[in-house]
Amino acid sequence: MTATGLENVAEAKAVIERGGLDSLVVGELTFDDLDQIGWSGEPRHRQVVSDALSRVASGDVEYLAVRVPSGGPVAKVGIDFARYPGSGYLWQFATHPELQGLGIGSFLMAAAEARIVTRGLHLARINVELDNPRAHQLYERLGFVSMGRDTETWERVDASGTVTMHRADVTLMGKTLS
Repeated sequence: MTATGLENVAEAKAVIERGGLDSLVVGELTFDDLDQIGWSGEPRHRQVVSDALSRVASGDVEYLAVRVPSGGPVAKVGIDFARYPGSGYLWQFATHPELQGLGIGSFLMAAAEARIVTRGLHLARINVELDNPRAHQLYERLGFVSMGRDTETWERVDASGTVTMHRADVTLMGKTLS
């Protein structure tokens, strides 16, 4: 973790303790943030996020970040409006590992749902790997229900730098928004 990452974690903990989650800010994730989100996935993940950010200008994607008052991102989520027409598909949802369990993910999810509704849509979708029970519990607690199962694949880079295809069985989940 970079010094900036450590500073963001310490700042987030301090401001939540003093003023609660409302002391954090939800805004747009930008290309300038890519060097600060190494905590959110393997090294190739930053390129995937960069590719998603390239789609923001078209309106197909919005990418949100929870930020500490000094500006550093501590959680992020993409909203893809093209993948499932008529809904907002949430993906690449992550909270800094040292800040999980503090309500930041729920705080970000509420903001993402509000963005979907602002677009005139009333369905949020998310796909959750079957072997991630913590995420299943979070999304169920937030009102998401199972809509079926599927398999997803994506590229991963192993320790030697070799690119491989990763396959994961996922639960398709949805939530009706008002």
